[in-house]
Amino acid sequence: MFKAGIVSYQNGSLTCDATVKDLTSMGAKLQIDNKQIVPDKILLTIPVDGVSIECEVRWRCENKLGVGFIGEWENCGRNARVQSVDINNIIASKPTLRKAQ
Repeated sequence: MFKAGIVSYQNGSLTCDATVKDLTSMGAKLQIDNKQIVPDKILLTIPVDGVSIECEVRWRCENKLGVGFIGEWENCGRNARVQSVDINNIIASKPTLRKAQ
């Protein structure tokens, strides 16, 4: 099995791409595209199936993870990756006038 997946954590504010290599009723084997360090509890989303599930990392080896499911599968729609922006961090740009010297 090779399905595109999205691993998210910190309430969905951080994500990384993953490939679902194996999927059973109890867990999955994931390959993380970049050697990003992920926490022990994550949300796995499989956009093509429109589902997501809470997981706990059971083992790690280089860029591969074994996860066990600790939640129930939930429908999440087809486009699971959501971009969020903290409006407090956006600085309005104002033109700056400077005197010519």
